[in-house]
Amino acid sequence: MCLTPCSIPGCPPSFTLEANEMELGLGVHGEAGVSRQKLTTSNEAVSIMFNHMCNPENTSRLLLSKGDQVILLVNNLGGTSQLEMNVVARDAIRWLESCNVFVVRVFMGPLMTSLEMAGVSLTILKANDEIISFVDAETMAPGWPRSYQNTSETYTTKRTEVTLLSARTLKLSNIHKQGQIGYLLDDGGATVFKSVLLEACRSVIGSRDLLNDLDCGCGDGDCGSTLSDGSHHILGALAKHDIDLCSPSNALFQLSDICQKEMGGSSGALYSIFFTAASVAVKEGGGLDCWRRSLSLGVEAIRKYGGAEEGDRTMLDALKAAADAFNQCDNNSVSGTVIKVAKAAKEAAEMTAKMTAKAGRASYVSSSHWTKPDPGATAVAIILEAISRVLS
Repeated sequence: MCLTPCSIPGCPPSFTLEANEMELGLGVHGEAGVSRQKLTTSNEAVSIMFNHMCNPENTSRLLLSKGDQVILLVNNLGGTSQLEMNVVARDAIRWLESCNVFVVRVFMGPLMTSLEMAGVSLTILKANDEIISFVDAETMAPGWPRSYQNTSETYTTKRTEVTLLSARTLKLSNIHKQGQIGYLLDDGGATVFKSVLLEACRSVIGSRDLLNDLDCGCGDGDCGSTLSDGSHHILGALAKHDIDLCSPSNALFQLSDICQKEMGGSSGALYSIFFTAASVAVKEGGGLDCWRRSLSLGVEAIRKYGGAEEGDRTMLDALKAAADAFNQCDNNSVSGTVIKVAKAAKEAAEMTAKMTAKAGRASYVSSSHWTKPDPGATAVAIILEAISRVLS
């Protein structure tokens, strides 16, 4: 909830609010919120925020039950006084306790700011003994505050160093020593695979401004920049021969790692999930059936872990349409198949302009901003069209 906009140094305010207005549900980069309302008391503002967060009719919601233990984080968006922060924290605790919810810890401070914006954000985390022990652990992070709730219990933690296996650790020399995963492509197939990746990455980079424009209003205007950054890193990995083009399974897993570490944002996480799931199918053999299953597994993984469904106005709409078109192709023509798949994705992406957003950042803003196709779905269509150009 904010009372004033923020201003990037050297630029005018990112939006305007009347002196007697406040905005609910906006993003820290100035993205449009759910609604604007008349200025009211802290107690009423907190009630509005929590009722929205816990509304069972909202796709993104938190369901609280009597007796739940929660951790409350009261975040200063940058320009809120300490006195006002304490008032908001008091009212938030009172609201939760009125629902018979136990507030076991309260953290308050400027943890995720939006420059000089006057406002607050509230975060609730359901807690158990293990989670409480984690947040009570000692840290050297200078910005992390101490909890406002005291406890008579003493928690100790043990630091254990672990080595995480990632695709980046699978250097090509090690892969060849350990044995390839899944079926192998010959030199001609590897060359085509590389051409597909190059064309897809270049197409995304070339569409950066278009995707950013589609992301304005419903998002923070950086979808194109995020996907473009990831594409540049993939191109860099190809140039350094760090992607195993002879093994599609290895290559997809390595793409997943790049998306996770270099792309950033929710797009990086979702594409990482997609490529990880897709890599499983291509272990089992080549041909169109293999890639058909690979696409389907990737779609199901995004559905499961991304929390969206077909029709929610997300990248899943284009992916699901592509997978359905792929499954309906009963011939062995690569050219004909990729053309139909790309066409289905493009049509589905265009249809998102008429859909009601039920997941992702767009679901938090007013429906008046849903006037353009979803940028995530459009990006999927752009990638599949690029693949189609190479393979057809």
